[in-house]
Amino acid sequence: MIRIAEYKELEISLIPNFDRRFFQNGVEIKGDPSNGLLEKATSLLFIPCPFVSLNVLVSVEAAFGRYRTEIFLDIRDLDSSNIQDNNSNLNNEMFVRFYLHVERGGVIVPRDISFNGIIQAIESRFDFQLNQERISYKNGAYDMVAIRDEEDWKVAKWETKHSDKAGVMDLYLY
Repeated sequence: MIRIAEYKELEISLIPNFDRRFFQNGVEIKGDPSNGLLEKATSLLFIPCPFVSLNVLVSVEAAFGRYRTEIFLDIRDLDSSNIQDNNSNLNNEMFVRFYLHVERGGVIVPRDISFNGIIQAIESRFDFQLNQERISYKNGAYDMVAIRDEEDWKVAKWETKHSDKAGVMDLYLY
């Protein structure tokens, strides 16, 4: 989580017990460059230069929020039989990525969620109002198909379930 703290500082909260790996110029290195100074750190505090405006800090905070919603594991690259063996929840859930102009995000929802349910999930999680008339997905032939009602939504879910995406649906919001 990231937030703007006092005096225009950016505070990033770290995940407890995360797997530490260190990189230099994009190459993983073996040693800890901080010599253990960050071993018990729970957050990082960044102090920007005095000329950095609050608008820039808000933009950075928003970018971190968008990054957090992205999936870190590309499920499409995994063997679907391994996915079913290793994570039985994927049989009952799907990851819905959505694209709204230059914004993007994602939510994990039950497979049996209704059309209204997915709209409410996206609206409540990302705090914006959707136009139900302007929602589309790409089918197996990579054609854009509009979703107008519950029947269209069921077809979209069926195509996602039987595609090579292994439970990942892409929605395009206009």
